[in-house]
Amino acid sequence: MKKFTILLTSICGFSLSLSGAVEIDRDVDPVAYHNYQHLITLQKQLQMAEEQLEKQENGQRQLRKLRSSLIERRRELQRLRAQRNEVRRSLKNQRDEFSNYHKEVKIAARAQAQGEKLSVLQVPGGRSFQEVTIREVNDIGLVITHRDGRARVAFSELSSEFRERFFYDPELAAENIQSEREAEHQRSSFIAARLTHQQTMAAKKAKDEAYRAAIGPVSSESRSRSYSSSKVVRGTR
Repeated sequence: MKKFTILLTSICGFSLSLSGAVEIDRDVDPVAYHNYQHLITLQKQLQMAEEQLEKQENGQRQLRKLRSSLIERRRELQRLRAQRNEVRRSLKNQRDEFSNYHKEVKIAARAQAQGEKLSVLQVPGGRSFQEVTIREVNDIGLVITHRDGRARVAFSELSSEFRERFFYDPELAAENIQSEREAEHQRSSFIAARLTHQQTMAAKKAKDEAYRAAIGPVSSESRSRSYSSSKVVRGTR
């Protein structure tokens, strides 16, 4: 402000009072008065420009801060993603290890049960098997021999003790039952197709035999006459 006051004094050649007001008489020196008004306008424009510049600088500083914060947040996000991927890999490895361990324990438990003997195996509906020997344990249930023969008892018919002991999985059991049904359907279709073919061939063979029996045996003389007749006919043509 002091520099601007000196500038006004040096250019216009007028003096300032102690209050800062410029003592210029418009009638006495109209040129100086006009210059004074122009400089006042320039001063206001300069002040506005300085304020705008300061706002822009503040905005740029704020923008730089925001950009820096954004870069830091992106780096933090990348670190978090890397940690997440590492946790996922670790969880997958743990699940795979547990799954392998579970399979090994299940296989061992079912293998150890082969040959195990039970005096009585009770199932729902009032049925029971006497003098039971476990022959196989699979995903569907137990394959046993008993006093009256052989049977397979599904886990769904056994107590929770057997289900837990042999790691019963209802979904896996349902998948195996469905696979067995599909395999049985394919086997039945193959057998039916083979039987139909055999019946067709047998019927054809029987028809041929009946035809040969109906026309009777053909003698050599008849065959000779037929051959000669066919030659005459061909020659005539």
